[in-house]
Amino acid sequence: MFNGCSSLQSLDVSGFITSEASDFESMFSGCSSLIGLDLSNFDISKTNSLYRMFADCSSLVSLDLSSFDISHVRSLAQLFIGCASLKTINYGVFDTHYCEDFQDMFRGCSGLEELDLSFFDTSSAKKYENMFYGCESLESIDLSSF
Repeated sequence: MFNGCSSLQSLDVSGFITSEASDFESMFSGCSSLIGLDLSNFDISKTNSLYRMFADCSSLVSLDLSSFDISHVRSLAQLFIGCASLKTINYGVFDTHYCEDFQDMFRGCSGLEELDLSFFDTSSAKKYENMFYGCESLESIDLSSF
């Protein structure tokens, strides 16, 4: 939808009705100037893919995904790939039970210093390749539930 909008700095999507959307693949991918994004009204409960949703959003510093119901999502592949400035992600309750693909999820997130993924259920996971590749600032990571 906004893929490649590299000059876009702010965006108000608070009025979007997303309850029937089946995927958000590459929705904000390439929005390299995007600084903030309010996704608190996004209903993604019927979504099966978040593939590359925030890929290359290199100016995003924080994301609040606490309202996301990802209980039907099968792919989180490349979700944050290239988000070099990303420091914090608020997941809320991320039910990853059905997720099969975590490939490149945090690849290139060089600004991340810590990650708590202790709540991730990876019992259905099939792909983890390069999940944390290029996270050179990562000092602490909790993968106790993997």
